[in-house]
Amino acid sequence: RIKDALEATPGCERVVSCADIVAFAARDATYFLSNETMYFQMPSGRYDGNVSLASETLPNLPPPFADITMLEALFTNKGLSLDDMVTLSGAHSVGISHCSSFRDRLPPNPSSDPMAMNSTLANLVTSKCSRGDNPTVDQDIYTPGYLDNQYYKNVINHEVLLKSDAALESSKTIESV
Repeated sequence: RIKDALEATPGCERVVSCADIVAFAARDATYFLSNETMYFQMPSGRYDGNVSLASETLPNLPPPFADITMLEALFTNKGLSLDDMVTLSGAHSVGISHCSSFRDRLPPNPSSDPMAMNSTLANLVTSKCSRGDNPTVDQDIYTPGYLDNQYYKNVINHEVLLKSDAALESSKTIESV
């Protein structure tokens, strides 16, 4: 919709790429979700993204069940480093997840699964996930709606919903964050 609006504005036709729009939206979302504490300059001028299709989103994102080997391969294949992987995963500090994306991790069994959810989180989300067909749960139970570093603490404390987030603990990269 943003791209359509820009294309309909005289003087803006074929000037702003979808890549720039997504980058500016991410910068602005970061600013507002961090209580206006994080702001950074965003370079513009990319022309490699003239079309943006919602149908291309899911095939280009790591699945919630990805292990560390799959995550590293997916990010490397996109030309991203392990630091990029850990940094971008921090976006899970905000937002929600459908219970179907992590139901296989409930209930926890710490004795057999080193990446199991801790029992406090598991009990909370089990209760919420028992309501309705496919309810949603905040990805960060401590500071939902705020972009902060709580996500990384949650990974270390086994308080993340997705198996792909829990897998980050097995990466040495997370220790540097």
